[in-house]
Amino acid sequence: VPAAAPAKAPAPLAPPAAPPPPDNRHEAEVVSFLAVLQEKGRLVDFLMDDITGYSDAQVGAAARVVHEGCKAALAEHLVVKPIRSESEGDKVVVPTGYAADDYRLVGKITGQAPFTGTLVHHGWRVERVELPRLIRTTDRLPTIAPAEVELS
Repeated sequence: VPAAAPAKAPAPLAPPAAPPPPDNRHEAEVVSFLAVLQEKGRLVDFLMDDITGYSDAQVGAAARVVHEGCKAALAEHLVVKPIRSESEGDKVVVPTGYAADDYRLVGKITGQAPFTGTLVHHGWRVERVELPRLIRTTDRLPTIAPAEVELS
């Protein structure tokens, strides 16, 4: 009887490939725009601060700065237009075939469009976005505002 061939040792398994980093480009672009709002209007500082100890006049003064800077940032990167041109309180008709995200119908809703009601808020729609695009992302989201350290 011929001798059996010696068994070959199994080849060592290659270590599994590291998973690719998560695609967080969209989240990173949102954070980058938040950074623009912080840079131009100090929005994050305003929202994260505990304003309970400030007077209404102090909050109002800060709100003016935030409003001016954030409005400028919006105008620079987005074209935002009202959905309805009528004034709040005017009677309006919601047309047949309206885009569901353009209207929030409240009150007694019966039947099919067109609907007639009172405009409570004119709504907002973004018509154009011109945000800086991130070419490369890492596994962490970008910083909104770096910590500033004054060296002496």
